[in-house]
Amino acid sequence: MRLRIFMLLSTLPVIAYAEEVDLENVEINASQTHSSSNADYLDDSGLNVDVIDTSEYLNSAKDINQILNSTPGIIIRNSGGLGADFKLALNGLSNNQIRYFIDGVPMENFGSALSLDNFLVNQIESVEVYKGVVPTYLSADALGGAINIITPAVDQSYMDASYTYGSFNTHRASFNAQVSDGFKYYSRISTFFNHSDNDYEMKEAQKVTDEFGNLNGTTSATRFHDEYTSRMVSIQSGIINQSWGDELSFKYTSAGNRNNIQHPYQSTNSVFGKFHTRNKTDLLSLHHKLTLGKLSLKTNILSGDIREIFNDTASRRYDWDGSFEDQDPSLGEFGSKSLLEIKDELNRQDIYAAYQFNSQHTINLSYSNNQTRRKGNDEIDNSQNIYLKPKTLRKNVFSIGYDHSSGSGLINTGIFVKRYSMTGNADSYLPITGEEVSTDIDESDIGYGVVNKIQTTEASALRLSYERAYRLPDANEIIGFGRINRPNPSLKPERSHNLNLGFEHKYQSDVLNSISEINAFYRDAENFTRFKTDQGSSGIYENIVDVRISGVELSGSAVFYDRYSLQANVTYQDMINQSEYDQDGNKDLNKGSRIPNEPYLFANLRTGLTHYTKEYDEISAFWSANYVHEYYLLWENLGYQSSKAVIDTQLTHDLELRYAMDNGSYNLSATVSNLFDETVYDNYGIQKPGRAYYLKFRYSY
Repeated sequence: MRLRIFMLLSTLPVIAYAEEVDLENVEINASQTHSSSNADYLDDSGLNVDVIDTSEYLNSAKDINQILNSTPGIIIRNSGGLGADFKLALNGLSNNQIRYFIDGVPMENFGSALSLDNFLVNQIESVEVYKGVVPTYLSADALGGAINIITPAVDQSYMDASYTYGSFNTHRASFNAQVSDGFKYYSRISTFFNHSDNDYEMKEAQKVTDEFGNLNGTTSATRFHDEYTSRMVSIQSGIINQSWGDELSFKYTSAGNRNNIQHPYQSTNSVFGKFHTRNKTDLLSLHHKLTLGKLSLKTNILSGDIREIFNDTASRRYDWDGSFEDQDPSLGEFGSKSLLEIKDELNRQDIYAAYQFNSQHTINLSYSNNQTRRKGNDEIDNSQNIYLKPKTLRKNVFSIGYDHSSGSGLINTGIFVKRYSMTGNADSYLPITGEEVSTDIDESDIGYGVVNKIQTTEASALRLSYERAYRLPDANEIIGFGRINRPNPSLKPERSHNLNLGFEHKYQSDVLNSISEINAFYRDAENFTRFKTDQGSSGIYENIVDVRISGVELSGSAVFYDRYSLQANVTYQDMINQSEYDQDGNKDLNKGSRIPNEPYLFANLRTGLTHYTKEYDEISAFWSANYVHEYYLLWENLGYQSSKAVIDTQLTHDLELRYAMDNGSYNLSATVSNLFDETVYDNYGIQKPGRAYYLKFRYSY
């Protein structure tokens, strides 16, 4: 596990000027670092996990996705600018194969306004990235990884406000504040607002034809219907440090967005000028923690109402120059004219208990119950609305684990068993006759695994983990979601044998503090799930019978003389289809080929310089580079080598300058992304924005 050491940039210089520093301020800064007992547990365990301390990025204009994209083994690909569809992949597994949490609460089906790219870094204390085995206290059906967002501790008072303005009329703001006496109570408010016109230039997007309709080439065009706006307000209040509970709190979250969609997220061949979606999310949760001697209990109860509206009411056919032609009044831009509203009712309960017999033996239990009830109404036409009759999907995950530490603490071992079950119902239409068919869903299985850490030397450690993982399909995959994502009730749960082997080494001296790590991973996945576009702009999730993923990641980070920082990582992964037959029983012609539209070689580099003035102001400069090697958009064994669709190699550079005043209370930063204005194509070959400028102001105390 890598605990980010860049926080030394802020802490070590304070020590150097200790005779002049206000000790009270130092104490407040220290309390905001991620130094909880859970971090100590992760460091001692055999789990393969990176803990990203966000204190290094608080003055940055980056969101959580952009920070995660520089983490070893992770690559995030977008189908456009802010608010566009994105795909996060971790060690070859992506999207719903990776589970997301906020303070241990699953974020499954929270709505499009609460996706990771909406959260600004100022709202988060740290991010835990689990590769392979997911610990029992998260109680999830992840196939091979999880991301857990950690918010600040409840026993401190703080305020943090930031505003960012940049290219493409981008505005991003956040306000976060908490009042706590540190002993009995706390109240917290957390908000964000995001907006961008996303009106960047698309190279070769507009087709040029002569008077007879013959194609004479292409020309550039500007996106004109891609505005995105999102907002969130979250209020949390609780009582702490009582005999009946370490914490009892209630939290209410309201979020929403509007997303104007320029084109289908997997193609630019169709252009939209009015089609858009709107989201409204309301969540209410209760959180309780209790410690009774050696027994620890944690309970989360959540209820939510998620509404998503798909507005396709314009009978027009647009082109990239913004012009349009009227068409059949019964048609929209995407298909038949539609104003579909989908409503999800969420109910979840998560319970975790751990009993520590002594410093060497601990047993833990967890139970998660997750229910999604989905229904929908189309104000224009319900004849093809499969959501008119409510659909329900219920999931249960039960886990039991045992952790053992040797007397010397040099060897730590954990074993666990998980039981998964899912019931529900879904409707779909037969492809030829169009007949509506209702399907009952009933799936269950057992998973298990083991994690080990061996402290080979005082500065080095070896980690080995294995899991027989199991993932249940999500509501969007099996029930369907809106016009783009059709249901597939026959979708099978994913199973995988996951193996991780990692070695890390730490070095510390008066001049240099560094961490280096190598991690090898292997996944043998059955019923591997991927999205397949098969009907124009819409698609369906399908299973690939057998996919094997293997790879290695190398990473290192260092701080020199408490001023200079360097961070680098590279990941190579092979995702190979090993299926003899496809899910329909036909011979699979793609056996032995890489999974398409998936990068297999990528790297990141980041270096920085920090200078401290006599008034303790901080001046910093950071340069970063991101590299992605070319990869095939479609199956690599199909077609002629010279004409295959390829997503070209990408190399982009970012530059960031920061100035922090008054011990970090007032902060200003300027960022240039894609410094050399490279033309970059990403997920499904969709062009990303070119050079962009951002200015951020942050106030904190």
